[in-house]
Amino acid sequence: MDSKHYKDVATHYDAQVFYDTDGPLVQWQRDLVMSKLQLCPGDKLVDVGGGTGGFTHLLAKQMLAAGDLDPSVTLLEPSEEMLANARTRTEPSMQTMHGTAVTMVEEGIEFNKVLLKEVIHHLDTQERMVFLRGLCNGMPPGGRVLIVTRPQFPAYPFPEAVREEWAAHQEPHSIFEEQLREAGFEVEVSTESFPLTMPKAAWNGMLQGKVWSTFAHFSDEELSEWIQQLDVAHPGPDFSFSEVEIFVVGVKPGLVAA
Repeated sequence: MDSKHYKDVATHYDAQVFYDTDGPLVQWQRDLVMSKLQLCPGDKLVDVGGGTGGFTHLLAKQMLAAGDLDPSVTLLEPSEEMLANARTRTEPSMQTMHGTAVTMVEEGIEFNKVLLKEVIHHLDTQERMVFLRGLCNGMPPGGRVLIVTRPQFPAYPFPEAVREEWAAHQEPHSIFEEQLREAGFEVEVSTESFPLTMPKAAWNGMLQGKVWSTFAHFSDEELSEWIQQLDVAHPGPDFSFSEVEIFVVGVKPGLVAA
């Protein structure tokens, strides 16, 4: 994971449409994650690579609303700058932990539900398998891990060079399915879609601000030129497309204690 990139974007990360916790897209994601993870009072949730903690805190608030008076929610994040934002979130409070995915299984944290939202592609194959095997060994039967990822070829209004960069670093979700099974999980997969219209200015600002690590390798001049090309190719004030996300659930087999 590019630590400098996330240090640079920490200050404006939460303002983007894809991470705005008050926006309809993130609310839709919240409801799906609650359902896929089957989050309920008494669960012990760890959000791996949860950034500034906005989405993590949404889940904690949903667990509180469901009757869990003291939700057990831990945010694990390698960027100190992101964690600084996360630590300001209260009511309910949540635990924060500085470290990587492998740190989690090495530290022996107690958990039965684990979320990796748009982060699994940052782990190389070796890290991923150590982590997934550690999860399967460390959680009780019926425990669930949810990988939220995007297609390798999304329908975003990307310049061609950005599209190629995205595809090079975004593995097909079938790889994650195979790795979960290899680690010992039973696997469930679903694809969900949310129609999204956003002002060009907001989308272009996300490109120029290099919010996604996909953009980090390009110069400001390159991005400005490509934005001008997109404006010509897509006239009008808005971009409209479907936000497609793939939900890969790993369930630890075995009898669940009554």
